Amino acid sequence: MVNMRKILNNLLIILIPTLLLSCEMIDRQNSSNNNVLNIKIVIEGSSSSNSKAKVFLEGSDGNLVTGSNVIILNDTGVASLLTFNFEEGSYYGEIPVSASGAYEIRVKSALIEETLISDVQYHGLSKKAEINMLQDDNSLSALEGNTLSSEDKIHMGWSEVLGASIYQVKVYRDGNLIYTKSSSDLTCIIDGGTLQEGSDYYCKVDAQYISGDPLFVSSFYYSFSESLGSSLYFNLD
Repeated sequence: MVNMRKILNNLLIILIPTLLLSCEMIDRQNSSNNNVLNIKIVIEGSSSSNSKAKVFLEGSDGNLVTGSNVIILNDTGVASLLTFNFEEGSYYGEIPVSASGAYEIRVKSALIEETLISDVQYHGLSKKAEINMLQDDNSLSALEGNTLSSEDKIHMGWSEVLGASIYQVKVYRDGNLIYTKSSSDLTCIIDGGTLQEGSDYYCKVDAQYISGDPLFVSSFYYSFSESLGSSLYFNLD
């Protein structure tokens, strides 16, 4: 009996650590299967092209996930299926117009039990910003064919583009961009002496909509739309 007890004790000493090690290995395997699905979304468009969405899906190992179902819905529930595009490295496709700018992306993947739903904002700009004021301090207007003074401030104004968050004012001479300024308003002032006297100037105002973060640091999505404005020629003396 004594020998039998010693044998059993020795077996327990061997088996218990083995069982604990087996349990630990099972737990690690289960935790490694709990994949986290990371999502990044880019929506871009312009007044001359249809708006398109890119949805990037990554597993916890950093590899792209290609076998998921991805759809994007506008504010009225109209859906568009995004298919995986190997050239883009993402689920890619055109999106329906959303009057409010609200979109919902739904992802169904074998890596997650429930459907992943993400809300993003995007406004596709279709109209152009039309310059309706370009004059100097003496109220001489380039729209009326007058030559402006290079020593005076140049006052610019333009029409609103619905959905635009910022406007880019650009001035060219001989086809080269020589001045640019961003404005969230519908006006801009160019300080006197900034532009030299001469001809062959033209200016334009491009409207832009920007939301999210292009580096995906503060946001999981980035959306951008641009409407290029018409050119207006003017002279300075």
